[in-house]
Amino acid sequence: MRKLPGILLVDDDATSAFLTQRLLHKLAVADQVVAAPNGTEGLRVLQHLLAPPAPAHAAPWLVLLDLHMPVLDGFGFLEACRRLPAAQRQRMAMVVLTTSLHGADLERLQGLPISGLVPKPLTEAKVRAILRGNLPVPALPGPDPAAGVFQLLYHSRATQPLAEAEVYELLSQSRQANAAAQITGVLVYRDEWFVQLLEGPEAAVRATYARIRQDPRHTEVVTLAEAPARPRCFVPWRMALGRNTTPNVARLFAAVLSSPAGDEEGGARIEALLQAACGALEDEADG
Repeated sequence: MRKLPGILLVDDDATSAFLTQRLLHKLAVADQVVAAPNGTEGLRVLQHLLAPPAPAHAAPWLVLLDLHMPVLDGFGFLEACRRLPAAQRQRMAMVVLTTSLHGADLERLQGLPISGLVPKPLTEAKVRAILRGNLPVPALPGPDPAAGVFQLLYHSRATQPLAEAEVYELLSQSRQANAAAQITGVLVYRDEWFVQLLEGPEAAVRATYARIRQDPRHTEVVTLAEAPARPRCFVPWRMALGRNTTPNVARLFAAVLSSPAGDEEGGARIEALLQAACGALEDEADG
């Protein structure tokens, strides 16, 4: 497991916070673990860590956040973090720790800067899932997963190899940017290649893809398949990291790189492989 510069735990449950900190220290996943009992204290810690002349790495890369707390709850904390300068927001990934979620909570989370949801209690397997980025995100309000959406599949090559931390940051940015547009899908990175399936309202998908094509972090962007009125396949957003070497991921990339643009049969085959790859990643994260 890669080691993070820091983790901020914001949780008012003293027992839960103690057990979480003990696990994180045992796994040695971060250089420092800082705890706060509510959102107000959590923001104070962030302001201290981000205050000049603190170096860029002083910001915790991961925030583990409880939602229901006194003084300032998790929703208020996320709202405040959304107003931080972009440079500071990009150095953090917010993961919500939950005991249960109601529909009203899910609605309130829409548009807030979170990377995923993890049920309490935290375990070693769940920590591995967090570090790999294989987390469920809040269900989008309104759209029926069985209702027709527009899907677009492409691959591209990174202009330079991405460090794992950069891929993790890209995951967080992708989730935040696409939640409001009701876009879901899957993004896989391996050996300098990206494969991405976008699905959602056609106008939103095409606008997102247009922005993606202009991103200087990759080149050789090739559209593999477009399909209107398809069932939504990927309600959560997932990312496979380059270190994953499961057979499904290897088959996925072999099929992608051998498929010509616009090959509808190949596109259907690749879509099936994407689902298989995500399943393999989930199995590995939960095992």
